[in-house]
Amino acid sequence: MMVSPMERGLDRVVALVDMDCFYVQVEQRLNPALRGQPCAVVQYKGYQGGGIIAVSYEARACGVTRNMRGDEARKLCPTIKLARVPEAHGKADLTRYREASVQVIDVMSQYAIVERASIDEAYVELTAQVQEKIRQMEGHVPIPSQLLRTFVEGWPRDDECEKEKPLNDCEDAKEACRLHGVTTWLQLTASDGAVGNADLNLSIGATIIEEMRAAIEAETGFRCSAGIAHNKMLAKLACGLNKPNRQTILPHSSVPGLFSGLPLGKIRNLGGKLGTSVSEKLGVEFIGDVVHYSKQHLEGHFGEKISGWLYDVCRGLEFEPIRPRNLPKSIGCSKNFNGPEALDTREKVRYWLKELATELEERLVKDKETNQRVAKQLTVGVHMDTKGQNGTLSRCSAMTRYDANKIAADALALLNACNTAGRGQATWSPAVTCLQLSACKFSEVAVGGTNDIAGYLSANAKPLLPALPKMGSSFGTPPKSVKDRGSRTIGIAELFQRATAKNQQCSQATNMSFDEGGDNSTKEGNCKGEHTSFFRKEALSAIHDDDDDDSNSQRPDTMEDFVISTSISPTVDDDSAETTPDLAVRSSNRCLEVDSNLDLQQDSGIIDTLSKMKKEGGNFISPEDMENCNECGKTVSMWELPEHSDFHFAQSLQKTFSASCEKPGLMRGTSMPASQRAKRRAAPPAKRKKASANHTLDSFFKKSS
Repeated sequence: MMVSPMERGLDRVVALVDMDCFYVQVEQRLNPALRGQPCAVVQYKGYQGGGIIAVSYEARACGVTRNMRGDEARKLCPTIKLARVPEAHGKADLTRYREASVQVIDVMSQYAIVERASIDEAYVELTAQVQEKIRQMEGHVPIPSQLLRTFVEGWPRDDECEKEKPLNDCEDAKEACRLHGVTTWLQLTASDGAVGNADLNLSIGATIIEEMRAAIEAETGFRCSAGIAHNKMLAKLACGLNKPNRQTILPHSSVPGLFSGLPLGKIRNLGGKLGTSVSEKLGVEFIGDVVHYSKQHLEGHFGEKISGWLYDVCRGLEFEPIRPRNLPKSIGCSKNFNGPEALDTREKVRYWLKELATELEERLVKDKETNQRVAKQLTVGVHMDTKGQNGTLSRCSAMTRYDANKIAADALALLNACNTAGRGQATWSPAVTCLQLSACKFSEVAVGGTNDIAGYLSANAKPLLPALPKMGSSFGTPPKSVKDRGSRTIGIAELFQRATAKNQQCSQATNMSFDEGGDNSTKEGNCKGEHTSFFRKEALSAIHDDDDDDSNSQRPDTMEDFVISTSISPTVDDDSAETTPDLAVRSSNRCLEVDSNLDLQQDSGIIDTLSKMKKEGGNFISPEDMENCNECGKTVSMWELPEHSDFHFAQSLQKTFSASCEKPGLMRGTSMPASQRAKRRAAPPAKRKKASANHTLDSFFKKSS
């Protein structure tokens, strides 16, 4: 069945929950004496009483509004109480308000999908919850007693209720009007058809929001208002119709009446240049007037994309989904520098960037601990005093770690291009009137994971490969316990110094011969990188075991293994980092360090056995593991055959290259007749006459003359 344009999106139920004068409620919770009193929250600066950022409804009744100064508010309302925002890092500290917002979001998330819109607003997707509740109600509809704080926009339809009356004027009459409107609308909803079903969804959604708002007040002490409609745009408009501590249902049938007197600027995205363009080109003032223009007419003025959106919006249709987002997409801080406070020197800019970076670091670290995520991008914004010209810009860079010094340095590097005073000058021109730092593009991190590179490069960290069994059973008993020298911090330079010292010791160790008879070809170390057979190692291990069993000698194992890191200051535990005899994970150029106190006389059994095997050919490989090479006929170990075949392939490849380069005088791609090639081969160039071996200085001058 075809769905008419007016029915699109009417199956959704969306709500917007808005906290009533949120900053004031937070201060009232901290100081209960402020409840019921006219009060306001002012900025931390005390100039003229401070700028007001939030006003209670009691103070609003006296004419106090936001953007006033505290002194001006006292003139209008002498009994007003002013609560001041805390200060940190030279600017307002909003931590207490953010934490209160998180508490509210946590309660809302228990009921439905929540999309955080701001510190005091959140959208709620109720469609699935409404459908589930309809199945549970089995055809019943909500009753007025379930909607005690709910208004229905457009109901009742006569003029017996005036919405514009003040709250203290005829409260009883207004409540009676509200109850009459809700009752009438619910009765009509129960008897209607398809449209009634859409309104039924809204009524059930309103009961869920009533429960949610009651839970928020019970668990946090905060009161809020809400709007319930079929999309986010209408829910936002409905929320502000009957504040405070009330909620409003906006049925689709009431949209034309509401839009007929709603200015264009009240619609999101129509409050700026686009709204001005629509008003000028169409000659309209209210959003409801746009409905008289066809889609083709709108396309002629605004293009296909904007005209399609405008055509739907003026009819109350909008399809933006609720995106589950309980956390902010970005974390940032900013500060304004008005008038004489403008930053006009490089040192001032550097100082305030450091202050903002410190606050940003604190908040990011706390966010990481709470939400297991890290930011990947740093954004720097600046407003400059350019005397009427556009002096606003922003720059982005990667965020590698949460460090205030690093963040401030990166931000300053991004802003250096804005300074026209020159790199060597102490001044900053044009002067900065606002600085902003923010972090975004968050990604999740594993619980318990380490994202700091210093943590990865610490020698105390667990090795990437599992530790193999200690080699005491093959090369002697396990080493004696080393003195616990504690944990200390080392740098890159010391690590390389250690490596250099080890290489020197290794070279000394390799000069020691296991063959006392003068045969120095057999070494237990392999410092020059030549390949050592696996079977040779196994044989050495077995011989060493036998010798240990007979003599019961105790030799310290002096092999050391450590994690080489690139950290600036990794922490290394000497006990765990220098006594791990792990040969299997050692690189091919690591050498077996021989203790200077090693008594080679006790190893006579090993030396004699090695000398004997050396004389017999030094081959420790079983004949079954040998194969003949097809190229040269040489008998090669099956383990070395692939490498041996590669050698022959390289030889043939070299011959091919040599043959192609025999005629350097010819251009590539040209050929020489066979007769000329044979002639050149037959007549090699004459050799130079061999000069006399001995010449005297006199003979040389005689030849020259």
